[in-house]
Amino acid sequence: MPPSDKPLEPAFMCGRRHRHSSRRQVVECDQRHARREALKCEKAKAEETKPDEMMHEDEA
Repeated sequence: MPPSDKPLEPAFMCGRRHRHSSRRQVVECDQRHARREALKCEKAKAEETKPDEMMHEDEA
């Protein structure tokens, strides 16, 4: 087994239960997921508030 495959001594787990080698990576991972969730919510809200006539144009 190559030395690079040894388990990470300090196992930093982010909110998504991903294992990271440093606290900075955990923060970056959490921020990336948070941004993705926020975008998903914004997109869903935008679709909810769309007027009906725009919806019909999309379907056509």
